[in-house]
Amino acid sequence: MLFCILGFLLSGTALPYAADYHQPQAIGVNSKGDLFVVDTGNHRVIGFDPAGDPLFVLGGKGQGPGEFQQPSGVAFFPDNRILVADRGNRRVHIFDELGQWVDAVNIPNHPVGSIAAIGRDRFLLTRSNGFLFTFKYRINPDEKRFFVYDLKGNQALAFGSYQLHKNALLRTRLNAGSIVAHGNRFIYAGSIQNDLVTYDHQGVQLTTKHYALAFAPNEPETRTVSFKNDQNEDVFSMRVIADKLCLSLAMLPSGELLMLRAVEHTPNQGVMPASELARLDINGALIERYPEQHDAIAVAAGPEGMYAFILIESDTGYGVLKRAL
Repeated sequence: MLFCILGFLLSGTALPYAADYHQPQAIGVNSKGDLFVVDTGNHRVIGFDPAGDPLFVLGGKGQGPGEFQQPSGVAFFPDNRILVADRGNRRVHIFDELGQWVDAVNIPNHPVGSIAAIGRDRFLLTRSNGFLFTFKYRINPDEKRFFVYDLKGNQALAFGSYQLHKNALLRTRLNAGSIVAHGNRFIYAGSIQNDLVTYDHQGVQLTTKHYALAFAPNEPETRTVSFKNDQNEDVFSMRVIADKLCLSLAMLPSGELLMLRAVEHTPNQGVMPASELARLDINGALIERYPEQHDAIAVAAGPEGMYAFILIESDTGYGVLKRAL
C-alpha cells in the first residue's frame, strides 16, 4: 500500500513521503533537509530528499553489517553521517551521507532505544526495549536511563534514574519520554508527567520545569479483572490508564523546543485525534501552538527551523506532514 497524505491537513504542506510503512517509530532530518523515516516493522530506514522523492533505503531484516532488527531511532552528525539505533541487535550502525554502511557499534550492556548525535563523534542512547525491560521482577534503582558513547563503543557517560512503580506497565509509561541533545545540554520531556528536565554535559541534573499542557490530565490508574476462562482456569487482565502528555520532542536551531503534546480526544468525523504541535521555550513556556490535531507518532525539525515534520497515522496508513512554523 502506498500512502500519500496530500491534502490530509489543510493548514500544513503535504509532501509525497510515500512508502508501505509498518509501525514506523521515528523520523529525523539532516542538515541538507533530507528526511529519514524509521520504518521499524519493516526493519529499515527510508531516506527522502527535500522534495519528498526517495533517496535510498537503509537496512533490511537481519544481523549482518547494515542489517536491522526493529530499528528504533535515527540521528545525524554534522557531516551528515547517519546513525541508526538497531534495537533488536543492540547496536548502532553508521552510514555515510550516501547511505553506504561504514561501521557498527555494539551496545551489549543495555537495550537500545532512541538516539541523538553529540558533536562529531559521540551519540546519546536511551535504555528502552519496548515493554520487555520493565517486566523484570526486580529493578535496580541505580540503573541509568541515558548513555553517551564514542564511536569505539566506549561508554563516556551514564545518567538519569528510573522512576520505580510496583506496576510494570505503569513503570513503562513513567520511564518513557523524549530526550534531545543541544550543545552541552540534554533535555528530557516526561511522557506522563509534564516535567522538562535539563542535564549538563556530565549528566548532572540542572533544572526541572513544567512544560505547557493542552488539558488537565487524569491521575494514572490501573484496573485488574479476574475471571474464569473456557477451561475453568483463573485468568486476569490488567489495564493501565495514563494520559501520555508528551509524544515526541525536537530541538530547533534557536534553542526552542518542538513538542507533540497530547490533547483531549474530541471525535472529528470518526477520527480520534490525539496530539497537537506546540513550540516551547527552553523552560517549557508555551510560545505558539498549532491547533490542528493529528494521531501523531514523532516530530523532527527542519535544519533552518522553518518547518516541522510530523509522522502521523490515519485510517488509510502512515504518512509525513511538513508544516511551516
